[in-house]
Amino acid sequence: MRFKSILRELVGFRINHEYIRNHKAELVRFCKTADVKLNPRTREDEFIDKWSRIYPKVNVDFYRFYANFIGDDVNILADDIYHTVVEPILNEQSSQFVYGNKNYYELLMNPEIFPVCVLRNIAGDYMDREYKVLCMDDIEFKKRIIDNSRLRKLGRFISKPTTDTSGGNGVHLFTLSEDGIWTSENQETLSLGLLESWYKKDFIVQECIQPSSFVRQFNETSFSTFRIFTYRSVKDDSTHFIGGYLRVGAKGSFKDNVWGGGYACPILPNGRLASFATDSQRKRYNNINGISLKKEFSIPNFDKILEMTKYVAEKNIPNRLLSFDIILDNENIPHVIEFNIKNQTVTTVQTSGNTFFGEFTDEVIEYCSKHMDKITYPINF
Repeated sequence: MRFKSILRELVGFRINHEYIRNHKAELVRFCKTADVKLNPRTREDEFIDKWSRIYPKVNVDFYRFYANFIGDDVNILADDIYHTVVEPILNEQSSQFVYGNKNYYELLMNPEIFPVCVLRNIAGDYMDREYKVLCMDDIEFKKRIIDNSRLRKLGRFISKPTTDTSGGNGVHLFTLSEDGIWTSENQETLSLGLLESWYKKDFIVQECIQPSSFVRQFNETSFSTFRIFTYRSVKDDSTHFIGGYLRVGAKGSFKDNVWGGGYACPILPNGRLASFATDSQRKRYNNINGISLKKEFSIPNFDKILEMTKYVAEKNIPNRLLSFDIILDNENIPHVIEFNIKNQTVTTVQTSGNTFFGEFTDEVIEYCSKHMDKITYPINF
């Protein structure tokens, strides 16, 4: 057992070292674009002492970076500690197969809170919204998608893979042209073969939700969403909103991708937007696409958004930390586009001025210190 423990520490140290090395250049770039420094800060020894309970070789670079936005707060969560220790312990990595697949959402939870599924592909098998297996060919595809009267009335729909859509990866918008032809944002004509060439398998076709006028004021073309973080306490299982932001895409883009020229505007605990937004390089702006953030913007039905995320979080039994993509429809009713349990980020919350776990930091550290064996690596110990 002692040998396995030492081996685990060595593998963990190597993975953590590689993480820091790969992200140091990104951190230096962020400092340049955000006009901040990685200078020594006060309380660094306290920070090291606090987090060394779960991370033996604490690196202070992330502390120095985030202290520019938060102040010298020892509750700052370093990215390397989060990704290599905290997330793998709070969220069951093996549950990714089910809870990380958008095709299974409607089996696990109320289907009405998600966009309407028109067609799904699971491991190569085609199914309808109710998971009835379909014999799919060009004729069946034409009937269910191309000539679908509901879709044609809406005039557009979305296709996307059911895993790993970070940064809008693999997400496509189809629009019905004046001559009745479905084409993608890249002017590719819709066909069964086109979808299969993109995805091979494991994808979903969904109706588009018409975004609320509240988010359309920042960008008419973008399907802007609210990224909401929830934490289900290890002490009493109560679910808490710990941060979030409105994501708005670049002008002319249908994706709300911050890395594609978009913006992230922090959400305050009272459901209002902050007076600034950031881009992918953490540079701050006082407007989004020219719309000033100096006035107060209150998110419609923010209480309903939190109610919905709490419902999903409590259904997500193996995972305590979730990040949601929520869209408000044209009646300001919230819908869950997706939720993430892996490869989440603490950066935008902390560059907005708040530590990631806030008042729950100590209980998270305590829990992680007692459950280090939950961390798994691609090696059999």
